[in-house]
Order: sequence, then structure tokens, then C-alpha cells
Amino acid sequence: SPKSSSFLPFAVSLEFSSSCSLHAPFEPFLRERLVARRPISSLPSALFFNDPRNEKALKIMPSDLFSRLQSNPSPEADFESYQEALEATSRWLNEFVASQMKTATSEAAYTTELLDIYDAMVWRYNSPFLWRIQQEQVQEMYNACLATSQAHCEIAVGTGLFLSHLQEEPTTTLSKNHRPLTHLTLMDLQPTALEACQKRLLESESYKNIPIKLQLANILEEPPPHLRQSFDSVAANFLVHCLPPEYPGNDNVIHTTFRHCASLLRPTASTINKDEGAEFFGSTILGQELLDDQENAGPAAIATLLDYNRDGVFGNEQHSFEDVRDALHSVFHHGALATAPRGKPHHPESNSS
Repeated sequence: SPKSSSFLPFAVSLEFSSSCSLHAPFEPFLRERLVARRPISSLPSALFFNDPRNEKALKIMPSDLFSRLQSNPSPEADFESYQEALEATSRWLNEFVASQMKTATSEAAYTTELLDIYDAMVWRYNSPFLWRIQQEQVQEMYNACLATSQAHCEIAVGTGLFLSHLQEEPTTTLSKNHRPLTHLTLMDLQPTALEACQKRLLESESYKNIPIKLQLANILEEPPPHLRQSFDSVAANFLVHCLPPEYPGNDNVIHTTFRHCASLLRPTASTINKDEGAEFFGSTILGQELLDDQENAGPAAIATLLDYNRDGVFGNEQHSFEDVRDALHSVFHHGALATAPRGKPHHPESNSS
């Protein structure tokens, strides 16, 4: 049920037939893997304290919050303490993000300090504990959608987390024709994000021989002509919920974004298997779905959603399942949408996830 979900992955594929129609080959794959989630059974203290990648986040964490998280309250043992710790962690992170946004320039809203803790904040705290998304779920989508891609464009690059963990061999039977990526373009508004992502990828052996091009661009504007119809795959992951609610000259920012992404895809097949076409994929957080189901979402998720929308980090307070579906369908005719149902808050007397 769309109304039971706030996390929305999407994937569309061009079928290079005489009619060049669009179909949705990944829907069963996405549904199978994205509807089932592990229960949330502990606070993210283990994620923070046992992962060396979170060292920079720990250094700036207030001492009282540090002590609270070290106690690692669980929802089964003390649900009230668990919720309070979640809210305290969220408040700290939200205030840190707001402070960084205020000190940043318009050209570099993502400061170096913010990028330093981005993965810890977004993928090891916010996503599993507020939006209830597992990082592995999104990685599986990347592995599948890039299984046959030779030329890929990553829009709104973050830190390059999923590209850096891209598997050399696909783990699904969706495509038996795998070949390594040979061209990669990173597109973003923020030069700091582009540079950080490029640095991360170049540290990986997998990208030593792959040309990585940086493109400073706004996806709400027409893409540069030299990039149009150039890619086997385009990803817009965790981009849509960051779009501003309004943008000059755009009646519908989601539709505009999808239309511009579609213009980057190759018009003819370039993958080994001619039955497999260019891919557009990503995921987003649906603010309206969270607000419509606040009891299920939990106070920490709602507070973060509203704080981020107030501070301009997100622009998704009114994004619904129908908004994204209609925009995808208007551009691609048939898009695969796989919603991941949210679980109820994990009360001690309940085993629901």
C-alpha cells in the first residue's frame, strides 16, 4: 500500500524495440528486497561507536549525548529511554546541519565539515532509524541497475557511497551480460561534493582506470548539450526530497527533474544485450506520507522532517506517492515503483518491525 510507506525507490528502463516503449523490469526485484526490513532493535550506538568511519562524528558529539548513547537503550528494555535518545540524537544532528547551512556559501551548501559526517548521519543514523531504510537495500538497487552500464551519470553525488561499493559482478539474474563501467560523470550543484566524491572513488582500485568527469550543473536547468543522450544509466538517489518546492520557470520541480534526467539517456542501446536498455533509477523520502502517519513514523522522524523543510535542507513536506508516480509516468510512461512499508514503532510488548 503506497500510503504505508515513506521511502520510494524507482527504476525505469528503455526497451529498445521498434516503438522504443518503456517498461519496468526491476519492479519484482525491488519489491522482493525492499518490502522486508530488519526490526529496529537497538539505538545507533553500535553504528556510531564500532565503526571507524564515524570517528569525525564522535569528535563533535556533545558529551552528554555521547554518554547517553553509550548506554545503548533498546526499545524492548526501555522504550521511553529509547525514544528520548533518538530524539536527542536527531536534535543534535539537525542543529549541526542547520549551523553548517547558515555558514555555507550559496556555491557550497555542503561544507567539508558536513561531508565529513554525511555517511554517518544520513546512512547510518537517519536512514535506518528515522526513515527505516537499510543501506544494503539501496546498494542492491545500484548493483542491479548498473550491471550492464558502460557510461553512467550520477546526479546529486553525496559522498559517492554506493558507487564506491559497487560490486564487480551482479548478484542477481536480471542480467547475465555484465561488463565494467568505463565512463563516469558526476553532476552536482556543489563543487565540494563533487571533489569529495571524486577523491573517494579515486582511492578505490575499481576506479583507477575509469575516467571520472565532474559537471557543475543544476538538474532543474536544461543539462549541458554535450551530456545529452550520452549515458546507459542515470541515478538520482536521495535527490527529489532535496528539491526546492518552487523554482523559477518550473510548474512541477519533480517532473522537470525527471525530464532532464531522461534527456541524458542514450536513444539507442549500447549494452551488450540489445534487449536491455538505458536505466534511470533512484529513491526518495515522501514527506506527506510521513505526516499522514505520524504515530507510525515516530516523533524523531517527524521533527527531523519539519526541521529540514524549515531550514531548506529538504523540500518534500508535501511530496506524496502520487506526486512521484505521476511525474515518472508523465516522462517515462511506465515506471517501476516499489514502496517499502514502514513498520510500527518497536514497543516492548510488540514484535512488529
